Amino acid sequence: MATVKVKFRPSVQEDKEGRLFFRVIHHRVARQIKSELTLKNSEWNSRQATIVWPDDSERKNYGHQRGYGA
Repeated sequence: MATVKVKFRPSVQEDKEGRLFFRVIHHRVARQIKSELTLKNSEWNSRQATIVWPDDSERKNYGHQRGYGA
């Protein structure tokens, strides 16, 4: 059985976006798989591990175009 978690790695530079990645653990071996989705720090809810899309239509469309619902 495998465990999959969605994680967010913020950029070390303040003005850059961070990247979402998936942590997959199978038979006690952990792997990280990066996604193409980049987010601003304010768009990630770390407590619930969810994306928080702002009311800005441009950013909301960014997620929809890549298959991430709002």
